[in-house]
Amino acid sequence: MSRILVIDDEAALGENIQRMLRMPGTTVSVCVDPVKGLAESLAYPPDLVLLDVRMAGMSGEEVFQKLHSAHSSLPIVFLTAFGSVEGAVAAMRNGAFDYLQKPFKREDLLLVVKRALSHSKLEREVETLKGRLEALGESDAAQSRSPMMLDQMDRCRRAATTDATVMILGESAPAKR
Repeated sequence: MSRILVIDDEAALGENIQRMLRMPGTTVSVCVDPVKGLAESLAYPPDLVLLDVRMAGMSGEEVFQKLHSAHSSLPIVFLTAFGSVEGAVAAMRNGAFDYLQKPFKREDLLLVVKRALSHSKLEREVETLKGRLEALGESDAAQSRSPMMLDQMDRCRRAATTDATVMILGESAPAKR
């Protein structure tokens, strides 16, 4: 079951979005008060937030900053009637999932919502798999306590960010019996 929260001080738009997103397995809630919408999202993070940029009481950018700080993997899509290319680029650079300019078509909204929900589902699956790997003793953390080995691993990490070819030479550890 996917939960979508619309935070927009225009009740009519929120109701229209609810109708547009009527899909099996999806619930859409609307909050016309940005402060209450933020509090609800922080307490019970939905799978997706559709957030208006301009609202009375608190701007969408303020809500976004607080919500993104608390739940960085939560996809947030900005909605605005005052959109610009610069605004869209800034929102995306700051971590927004996408940006829709009002008025938008139902097809455009559905496309963005489906992509965002897929992204959210993949994020949850990755976290679950990381947890399983860590439970099995597999992780990104070094499995060695040797200062020399830790130094070599650090050098490998730094080299991995470049296009350099690296060859590691050394003796292998004795086989465990």
